[in-house]
Amino acid sequence: MIFVRSSVDTTILRICIDTLAAEHGRWRVARAVLVMLLGRPGKQPVVRADTLPDHIKRDIGLPPEGASVTRRGP
Repeated sequence: MIFVRSSVDTTILRICIDTLAAEHGRWRVARAVLVMLLGRPGKQPVVRADTLPDHIKRDIGLPPEGASVTRRGP
């Protein structure tokens, strides 16, 4: 059964790629696939904890702005 499922998935993927190639052109689709596979990584935005709102800080376990930090345990 796994082989049948794999065959169906491959057929669906082939139909999708053929449809994209018919709509946008083979070279554009090939270029888009290569760019995706080779990974042109985008810059991830840096999120600093001190710029987060207090309610989000509480959600992830950080103390809110201006709160005193107390240590528990040994």
